[in-house]
Amino acid sequence: MSYSGYEFDIVVADVDETPDESLEYLSWAQDIALRKAQAIIDRGSDQHIVLAADTMVFLDGLSYAKPSDHQDAARMLKDLAGRSHEVITGVAIVNPHTTACFSVKTIVHLDAMTEDEIDFYIREFKPMDKAGAYGIQDWMGICKVRRLEGSYTNVMGLPMAEVMEALNCSFSILDA
Repeated sequence: MSYSGYEFDIVVADVDETPDESLEYLSWAQDIALRKAQAIIDRGSDQHIVLAADTMVFLDGLSYAKPSDHQDAARMLKDLAGRSHEVITGVAIVNPHTTACFSVKTIVHLDAMTEDEIDFYIREFKPMDKAGAYGIQDWMGICKVRRLEGSYTNVMGLPMAEVMEALNCSFSILDA
């Protein structure tokens, strides 16, 4: 049982995570989350509710995806350091009969960082699997996040208060 009170199985959805640029950028993560959820439902998960999410980082309307290598991560962190950026998580909660989709936005204000701090962070915390090349739950969040406007768990990758509300309201405590 997780802290939320629900039991989850983790299932990887093999979908194209390329944003649909015909949509407004604020909808990209939600669209990708819905693709992930639908791919799992399409496999025959008709006895379960599928919860899928995708988190994206934006600075000045540009997307900062997962870095490809150390140099790419350093570039991202240099851009984000000393600035405010948006973290948007799109969530899709789906069963064969009901779909709930939404996005949550958090504004993160980062302190400036030296090149040595950036190199230390990348070397020690290996943020290659994180949008924007950082995790708020590690050194970056402790030492360099000045403040947040919005949900901390959203920046971690799943806005739990909003997810719990959607599960409890839309699915009547899992609708099962």
